[in-house]
Amino acid sequence: MSVYNYNGPCYRCLFPECPKAVKNCSDAGVFGVLPGFIGLLESLETIKLITGHAVLSKKMIVIDGLAGRFFTAKLRDR
Repeated sequence: MSVYNYNGPCYRCLFPECPKAVKNCSDAGVFGVLPGFIGLLESLETIKLITGHAVLSKKMIVIDGLAGRFFTAKLRDR
């Protein structure tokens, strides 16, 4: 999860081409609760952006739902 194109790289800066083997959620499988949890975190970033607080620009949170771990990675500029 990250905030793209806000004083940092855009989505295409990180992934210039779409992978050939992209599957949809119904084929690849997704934990039912995980998309909702990520949606909550994204809405928090939106509120922070609107109210002028620091957001996850130039950073990415990687969530491992099976292990219950969070990792933060720094992103390079464009």
